[in-house]
Amino acid sequence: MAGPKASMTWWSFVDRGVSADDLIRAVASIGYDGIELADEALWPAIAEAGLRIVSHRGHGTIESGLNRAEDKRPKKPLTDRIKERLRDLVDEVLGTLEELAHPTPMPVPIPVRTRRW
Repeated sequence: MAGPKASMTWWSFVDRGVSADDLIRAVASIGYDGIELADEALWPAIAEAGLRIVSHRGHGTIESGLNRAEDKRPKKPLTDRIKERLRDLVDEVLGTLEELAHPTPMPVPIPVRTRRW
């Protein structure tokens, strides 16, 4: 049976004088399985380090969350807005996973051989 999985929350350690790449490598070397709430721009580096994206921020930031006071009488019900955002996120995540699974190949130089006759 597999043991418990461990992850770290990105915002708890970011902006503390360590570069994103160094932090990702350190998390992998410690033996963590994944990272939570990391910026989408970091997903490829996290995956390359052999880590999983454990959770996604979903709606953006706390400041732009779904329960803002000015949204008490929104044009759309909250459940509809959540469903729309989740559909968008699923599309984004699937697109990112597709890119990671099938990266654009780098051009490979073809050696040219010449013969002397």
